[in-house]
Amino acid sequence: FAPLTSNFIPYFIAADVTGSDYIFKDIMQPEMWNSIMSVALGIGMIIMAIFISTRPQKEKIIKTLRIGFIAIDLLMVSLAVIYFLFFKEVFNINVILLALSIGALLIGLTLPFINIPTSTKVMTLTEKDKLGKVSSVMDVGSQGLIPLSNLLAGLVISSFGPSWLLIICASGLCLLTVVLFINKQIKQL
Repeated sequence: FAPLTSNFIPYFIAADVTGSDYIFKDIMQPEMWNSIMSVALGIGMIIMAIFISTRPQKEKIIKTLRIGFIAIDLLMVSLAVIYFLFFKEVFNINVILLALSIGALLIGLTLPFINIPTSTKVMTLTEKDKLGKVSSVMDVGSQGLIPLSNLLAGLVISSFGPSWLLIICASGLCLLTVVLFINKQIKQL
């Protein structure tokens, strides 16, 4: 999701929203839409984290992961289709602004639904004396991949356009979902 928030949305704001006749143009600058989408993502994550914290941790998380990944796939594919239709002038700027804002909220609700059970499962499967090291490697690894994904996203946008970035991100998530469904070790989680 780093390419979506770090590359696509700022590019979309600069290239498509700036200078257009968007909703609330009289009371807010185009960049404010970036903030709205970021806040929607954060609010969604906080709401789901609070909800998950009140629920008991399940022994098997594969069903939760499958539901979460299917939801993320549907969201990303929907955003890609909506943006493509905006690009083809089927939808106006306001439709894509609202879709991205609502999509950010829904993605925010879905990410903790996947990440929290996964992190918790990793912690329960890891030996206590290795837990700090495993957690650190996971954190550093995921944080270290963000700049690389941003670089690749920038190359995709500059070479093929923003529609292709959404298509590639959605395709990558769908591929991960397929792996989630067919990998024998993951099925045991």
